[in-house]
Amino acid sequence: MTQTNTIQDQLREQLKQLFPDYKESGNRKEFMINCPLCEKEGRPDHGYHMYISLGYDDKPPMYNCFKNHNHRGVLTKSFLEQNSRYPQYMDTGVLSQVAKRNSALSDLGRYRQIRQGKYEFYTPLSNSEIKTNTKLGYLNKRLGCNLSLIDLQSLKVILNIKDFLVYNNITRISRSQYTVDLLDQYFIGFLTNNNSTIILRNLVKERNKLPEVVQDRYIKYSIVEGGFSGYYTIPSTVDIYQPVNIHIAEGTFDILSVYINLCGMNNVQNIYSSIGGNSYLNAMKYYILECGIIDPIFHLYIDNDIPNQFLEQIKRVIKPLNLQVYIHMNIAPNEKDFGVSPERIKHYYYAL
Repeated sequence: MTQTNTIQDQLREQLKQLFPDYKESGNRKEFMINCPLCEKEGRPDHGYHMYISLGYDDKPPMYNCFKNHNHRGVLTKSFLEQNSRYPQYMDTGVLSQVAKRNSALSDLGRYRQIRQGKYEFYTPLSNSEIKTNTKLGYLNKRLGCNLSLIDLQSLKVILNIKDFLVYNNITRISRSQYTVDLLDQYFIGFLTNNNSTIILRNLVKERNKLPEVVQDRYIKYSIVEGGFSGYYTIPSTVDIYQPVNIHIAEGTFDILSVYINLCGMNNVQNIYSSIGGNSYLNAMKYYILECGIIDPIFHLYIDNDIPNQFLEQIKRVIKPLNLQVYIHMNIAPNEKDFGVSPERIKHYYYAL
């Protein structure tokens, strides 16, 4: 490899060997390739949509595909090994320097923040057999489905928070150990799209009989303090330059039911998100402004007790933007939302 002065120069030369079909940005701070992750998913990229930043401006090198917003992260040796067609040319010395620099630049050590404020945490398969089977049975019975533990892992559902903390080597907890033990016992968790927060849903019907610290229906557990906590969003494959259906519901069980029972688990050009008590309008703005969805089609799944002025407010905001928005309701007798099994859903929708 050619002798160069900076780690950025060395990384650039390394990437040229690993990805010989490349382009460079005008300022030479980014390296552009056809996204290997899209290709693995059967959607070959021919437009050099994956940008690899070289680590200027005191930031770690990162990869980001502008064709699929799920394909992004901190550049690592593992990523290069798995996605280059020429791994035999890997320079372990250069990549070791890159890894050390990444660690030094990160405020959170191994909790590396990647583009758009996302952190590297992973949903494990749960280890506590009795507790796990009880919670899995509850979820499947409530939604009328037959999800497996592997399904839950891919859906970023955390059955037992303590398994998650151990798996990700998180030793500093943001609640007392007593509270974490209770959360592990009585709640199911949902990891948000930026991986900074776990939205925990209480499974106990008579919540007033629980200790006061865990009587709420929803509790947010912060893995990383500060900043935007994100939304629980089911992983999907999206081309932001094509029309995208964005399904937004209030509760985590609601959006899971929409995904499974109404949409047949179709996650291509579909985004499924739970706002967890936040504003529908804020979520809509987030997907347009922060995620860059150019042609969104919004589907809002609302509770039956939402007042009309709420919908009128949304209508006033979207009217000048000419957005497509559909309101969905479950009008089955004695039901108020979609977080139930399919035989308890009578689906009604209309254009706002």
